Amino acid sequence: MAVLAALLAAPSAGAAAVPTAASRMTLDAGSVPMTLVQTAVLPGGDVSSTWRADGARVQAAGAPGSRVSLRRVGTNSVLASIDPPATPAMTPDRYAASGRSVYWDALGAGMTRSEAVRVAQSVGASIPPAAHVPGAAVAGSIFNSVCTTVHGGYYNAIWGTSCLVQSFLQRLPGQWYIENQVTTSGQSPRSGLHPLTQLQGWYCYCANGFTYTRVGWSPSASRQVGTPTTYTLSAGYAGFSVSVSETQYPNTLGPVFPSGVGQPAFGSVWKGSNHAIDDANSVAIIHNGPGSPSNARVNVEIWWVTLG
Repeated sequence: MAVLAALLAAPSAGAAAVPTAASRMTLDAGSVPMTLVQTAVLPGGDVSSTWRADGARVQAAGAPGSRVSLRRVGTNSVLASIDPPATPAMTPDRYAASGRSVYWDALGAGMTRSEAVRVAQSVGASIPPAAHVPGAAVAGSIFNSVCTTVHGGYYNAIWGTSCLVQSFLQRLPGQWYIENQVTTSGQSPRSGLHPLTQLQGWYCYCANGFTYTRVGWSPSASRQVGTPTTYTLSAGYAGFSVSVSETQYPNTLGPVFPSGVGQPAFGSVWKGSNHAIDDANSVAIIHNGPGSPSNARVNVEIWWVTLG
């Protein structure tokens, strides 16, 4: 995985190496102890930070004031998350005008340029002109994005990375619908006894006291393949249709309901035994209840497991 140097070297990126204290990310109170080793301001005002803990590293990119955390799920698994602050509502126009983008957030979370382009294109997001990528798609409904990457396991060589992209489908009184797309990938060393065996990525609304209902989602059931297969995960509701591209590697991809099937939190899990890059993407349609903020505290979490 690339580090911030890839972003700082990007032509016209406009990144600054040292943001003000007010713009930095902070460590969540529920995290294992971590040390902040690097921080930068991304184009458009998002920030990136790199944290180290004993045997793990987390790199996150998102809104200033976001909280980063790392938890050890078991002997051979770790979980990283980034929890954005409760900021004033962001609109697609403001998002686009600020210069924020899925591409910059992906770079800020440690992806290479080609990986950042792949993530942005898989969710239909535009690529900033400064990235010098021809033929980029344009998406005018995105209002929030966040990415995070975790390294751990054997010599910190095993990694998982996930990006959340939120878009408005409809904004009418009492009829606010949001699309949440999560792209998750991971990889383990191509030699040795430590293949990747499980990879998860999901979003959640973090019990903020407001009402949300998940009304459409994909994957909706487990799917098994024997060879790498690229397809589209699609969900629909009330005339809306949403999708995200997915390349599934052996063996299974299935849905994840972190807070229970009846709660809006959702994502996917890949299970197998592989040294190549693995994906665990998902998409969901959310209905906001009265007064619910659209960009309220969304977590993106990664969980990968390796053999001991």
